[in-house]
Amino acid sequence: MRSSASAVQICPWCQYPTQPIWVHGHAQCQHCRINIDPCCGGDEIIPSGGDPDEGAILIGAVADT
Repeated sequence: MRSSASAVQICPWCQYPTQPIWVHGHAQCQHCRINIDPCCGGDEIIPSGGDPDEGAILIGAVADT
């Protein structure tokens, strides 16, 4: 969430107090440069029809064989 990006927070990776910086749609720690707020946060991609079960692409999903 971009609204919390201006607040100093503790990086979950390096434990350094940091004010996240936004790079290519995600927040990263100013100290270790690791992504601390992913751009999509694991959300599903919903097709334009609006039905989440019809052709949705799930992040990390395994296709049925």
